[in-house]
Amino acid sequence: MRAAAFALAVALLGGGPVEAAETHVFRVCHNDENDMGSHRIETRRDGEDLIVETRVDLDVSILFLVAWSFASEQREVWRDGRLVSYASRTLDDGEDHDIRADATPDGLDMQGHQHRTLMPADAAPENFWNPDLIGRTTLFDAKKGRMRTVRWVDEGADAIRVAGRLTPATRWRIEGDVDRTLWYGPDGAFLRVDFVEKDRAFTIRKGGCGGG
Repeated sequence: MRAAAFALAVALLGGGPVEAAETHVFRVCHNDENDMGSHRIETRRDGEDLIVETRVDLDVSILFLVAWSFASEQREVWRDGRLVSYASRTLDDGEDHDIRADATPDGLDMQGHQHRTLMPADAAPENFWNPDLIGRTTLFDAKKGRMRTVRWVDEGADAIRVAGRLTPATRWRIEGDVDRTLWYGPDGAFLRVDFVEKDRAFTIRKGGCGGG
């Protein structure tokens, strides 16, 4: 089942036999209204591997001065539905973090920020482009590589605005070490995630902030 879901994710993001890279841009919003920046995902094939590169650029300005900034570059390599390597660099308001992970026969070897952890083989990053993540109980964050145990709750059919149009979706909730609410389209495409970080409410979504 996971292999089928992963194949769907590849197709949705331009995988399969397509040689050229595909780019998908999401907006990052504060309180679902204020546009803070972009979450850009690029996918491409390299033989049997699917390469996923993500770049996040955010900033909050007050009186034309940057009060907070965040930038992250992440690279995932997937093979047959399994994450085989991962690397990210994050600059969070001037604080630099570099992590990497590699698949081993015993699991996923995470060299995180000030820790090294052997995670389950099916551990995956909190990058929800891939509907194959649904049901996985071990995730990790891109900044420090911290392992997070979660469970998924199917909250049923819903409808949300995407680029100004009401779009049918399935709503999921993640509970446990993190709290997230996500929406996927009828074809499995990722549409939106809501979460709170550092007491700030964020939305990553297709289309513009505020449902535009």
